[in-house]
Amino acid sequence: MVVGIGSMTLPQTFAKIGIILTVAVIVVLAFFSYISATYVLEAMANTNAILRAEKEQNLLNGEAESEEASAEEKEMENSINSVKLDIDGITSPYKLKTRIEYSKMANLYFSDGFKLFFTLIFCFYFLGDLAIYTVGAPNTLQQWVDFEMDFMGMHLTDMALQRFFLIAFAIIVVPLCLADMQNTKILQIITLGLRLVAFYTMIILGALHVMGGRTGGMTHVPMWDFKNVGAVLGSTVYSFMSHHSLPSMLTPIKAKNKSKTTKKTLLADFFTIGISYILLSSTAMLAFSDPNLPDHCELRGTKACKIQDLYFKNFASYDNVFIDYFMLGFPLIVFVTIWPMIAITLRNNIDQLLPKLKPKLEKMRKPICVALAILPPLTIGWFTNNVTILVRFTGGLCGVFIMFTFPAFFVKNSREKCEELNIVGKNEYKSFFQSKFWINAVLGWSGLMFLTNVWLLIKFFINGE
Repeated sequence: MVVGIGSMTLPQTFAKIGIILTVAVIVVLAFFSYISATYVLEAMANTNAILRAEKEQNLLNGEAESEEASAEEKEMENSINSVKLDIDGITSPYKLKTRIEYSKMANLYFSDGFKLFFTLIFCFYFLGDLAIYTVGAPNTLQQWVDFEMDFMGMHLTDMALQRFFLIAFAIIVVPLCLADMQNTKILQIITLGLRLVAFYTMIILGALHVMGGRTGGMTHVPMWDFKNVGAVLGSTVYSFMSHHSLPSMLTPIKAKNKSKTTKKTLLADFFTIGISYILLSSTAMLAFSDPNLPDHCELRGTKACKIQDLYFKNFASYDNVFIDYFMLGFPLIVFVTIWPMIAITLRNNIDQLLPKLKPKLEKMRKPICVALAILPPLTIGWFTNNVTILVRFTGGLCGVFIMFTFPAFFVKNSREKCEELNIVGKNEYKSFFQSKFWINAVLGWSGLMFLTNVWLLIKFFINGE
């Protein structure tokens, strides 16, 4: 589900707080992430019921349907015949018949000002996403050629290499942003497959490194360090980020008992990824915490190095050439395939925000939106190679709203709307966490993480740490 580049920053980040606190932080964050995911699921079902109820009421009142009805409205009307508001409760209106995206719920439940805030948060989140990949791709390419550059006697600074590869990366991905990415399902499956193989390979290799006795022993492994707990929140939020994708992932599920299957899938997913993150970070700390290890890994070397900012780089020096190149190669495939998709999504959001232009400029609307989407992350990539701070911004500032704040308001407002319309029926998709206490707890948790990351970013810009 969420084995992206954010998870690759976890081992170095968690090494600052130690194994014990790592487990505690991941468990707490996985718990709150799961709560908010159940809120998204319940709000989707509530919204389906609300739209059907309103549509049925309009039909009962004799309101004629527009000839230019959207595909979504037609689908909703067709579903009314099969899903009636049955006062006996035999047939429930709470079905995931229609995919309800975040934007649809925001339009239904938020005020105009909050809708604008919602759109801006998503734009900044996608911008941060692009910036992370923009920095990550040249960073990975730089690791590939470090050995060759030394061999050829070339002495370029890290930042010079970063910029050189940034230009090469941009030449490949920018033209793709002018297209409309359609039918990318196979590409997404291949990308996800590569991520999963690489992710669990790193866990296995880290464990083998420990069992092979090639570590400095437990004496060098940090146990706990409370003063650095706040610094890990941005990275961990970004690593659990998947909530905005839940509508497209859960709605297509087909099963005899769809509600139970969907809820079990959601629970199993968060449990599995939480355990996986604990294993990844713990094996990394056990394997690569020896202070005598070199700061950087050399390609095709045989000596391990300290935990890197992007953990896959630790295996560039593994004593197997195939693994060396696979671990450095899979991120490049991910970067090249994911970057245009995110850029197109951001381009479309900017298109919604951008007012109507003058006739001559309106013809250039698409290229203008593309430029507004790609120039900021490319500029950021030109001036920094600090992936950690970008992850902290994206996850710790924008991510907390998408992951916690918005779902809490979605479920709160949708519950109130269902009561207002007096919709009868059992919602089998409802969250286990029905009490208002849990909604307030999620909002309080998101506020705590947001303020913590604001303070950390201010501290970074003032002190550079």
